Amino acid sequence: MQEFSTEHHLHLFAEDSVAVNRAIPFRVEIFERTENFNPTKPYKTRLKWKDLAGGEQSKLLLTVPETVITELLEAKAELVKTPKRPSKKPSRGRSGSRRMEGFSS
Repeated sequence: MQEFSTEHHLHLFAEDSVAVNRAIPFRVEIFERTENFNPTKPYKTRLKWKDLAGGEQSKLLLTVPETVITELLEAKAELVKTPKRPSKKPSRGRSGSRRMEGFSS
C-alpha cells in the first residue's frame, strides 16, 4: 500500500490502510457513536469531502482526529510549490521599439 500511495502521490493513513488525494479539501470530525449507528470497530474520526457531483462523502478512520489534521496539513504543505520566477520581457530591437523586432536582421 505504501508503494502505491507514493507512486500516485497519495497520503496514506497507515493505521487505517486508507490513501487519500492530497489535493482534495477535507473536513475532519470527531466520530461519536449514536444509538442508531454503533459500528463494531473503535472509529475515532470521520473524514468528509465533496465528490465531483457536489455530494458529500465520508470515511470513518481509526486514526485520532489530531493526527489526521496534522498529517493532512503536512501533506498539503508538500504540495505547495515555490512560485516561478517571472519570465523576462522580450528584448527590444536596436532602436528600442518593439515594432522593429519582427524586422531585425
